[in-house]
Amino acid sequence: MKKFILSLILLGTISNMSAQSVTNLSYSIGFPSGEFSDYICDASFRGFSFTYSKFVKPQVAVGFTTGWNVFYSDLPYDTYTEGTTSLSGKQYRTNNSVPILATVDYYFKQNDKINTYAGLGLGVVYNRSNTDMYIYTIEQESWNFALQPEIGLEYKVDPKIALTIAGKYIYGFESGEINHPVSYFAINLGVSFLGR
Repeated sequence: MKKFILSLILLGTISNMSAQSVTNLSYSIGFPSGEFSDYICDASFRGFSFTYSKFVKPQVAVGFTTGWNVFYSDLPYDTYTEGTTSLSGKQYRTNNSVPILATVDYYFKQNDKINTYAGLGLGVVYNRSNTDMYIYTIEQESWNFALQPEIGLEYKVDPKIALTIAGKYIYGFESGEINHPVSYFAINLGVSFLGR
């Protein structure tokens, strides 16, 4: 994990050398929604995201984003039924979500100290869910087609660095072993390196 984060930081530093680009590293807080919140209801405070985009027009940037959010809930002692099997005890549920998306962002006031933007991501999200009881575990994986609308705000502390806050909604359509869409809201707090 540490090597992955260091690689992203290095990539961000190298990417920042090119003109007209934005490289963002963020801490991500996730909130399950829809059918996913029936499986895990607790917020995720274990997440990060990495985004790189390049301006193709003065206010339009295209790029990619990825990240990782870990959701976790422990359920009280009860009897849980899956198909024809029932077990009594505590249940622990974990979901790892990794979106990999192409993005398009529109910056409303690119040259101002405070700038707002809106974007859309399109791609896939990898999910791995684990349900644990006693010595038993059920692991399910899926690659879901995904959409991600986003709105954000950046505050430039100098011409090359901005503090950011963004709201995202990641919607992974139902597919694979996981029998429900995996969707969640995310609030990202981060820093952008501006190569413009």
